[in-house]
Amino acid sequence: SGVELVKDCTIELTIGRRYGIVGQNGCGKTNFLECLALKEVPIPEHMDLYHLKEEAAPSDKNAIESVVDYIKEEIERLEQQEQTIMEESGPDDERLQAIY
Repeated sequence: SGVELVKDCTIELTIGRRYGIVGQNGCGKTNFLECLALKEVPIPEHMDLYHLKEEAAPSDKNAIESVVDYIKEEIERLEQQEQTIMEESGPDDERLQAIY
């Protein structure tokens, strides 16, 4: 229902470089990042992308440490969710597919 902002383009990212996305609120920055993270566009197999949907709390951690900690917490949450589903419904529950 929105306006198509980008069509038939190539985005090249260089290993070791940092990039920023700048734009007005509502212009599609978050949607663009989610599209990349969900691999809705071709992404090389050797590249891992993570889109953290919340601002990180201030800490002494660097960006990599923050992402790794977030992923560990997410894995723990998913494992707990899996265990609950297995106990309540068993291995045929369709919700497990979203976890795996």
